[in-house]
Amino acid sequence: MGKLETEEVIDEIENVRMSLGTHLEELRRRVVYSIIAIVFCFVVCWFFKVQILDIAKNPHKFAMVKAGLSTELQVLSYQEGFYAYMKLCFITSVFLAYPFIIYQIWQFVSVGIYKKEQKYVL
Repeated sequence: MGKLETEEVIDEIENVRMSLGTHLEELRRRVVYSIIAIVFCFVVCWFFKVQILDIAKNPHKFAMVKAGLSTELQVLSYQEGFYAYMKLCFITSVFLAYPFIIYQIWQFVSVGIYKKEQKYVL
């Protein structure tokens, strides 16, 4: 590494240097964006919960028909059906928001690594 390259690396480090408080604020902002994305996807999934459940039930339905058994799901308490929809919508919303969450993680991490290291990841 030549002297010019070393100076460029030092300048690059100085340009992105942040205090601990600034790092924590940046992390909080990225986490909040990710949570907002999950909540948005959850609301969208809630409107399509019956269709999503039908898709999720297809393997069960196929296996039960093949075995000659009932294809209906059963609930043991009143709130169990509601909780099943909540869990299904939450898992689906995390799945849908996953690319955005990974992007937020990358935006947080990419500031702290060198350009050469970023090229290896991309």
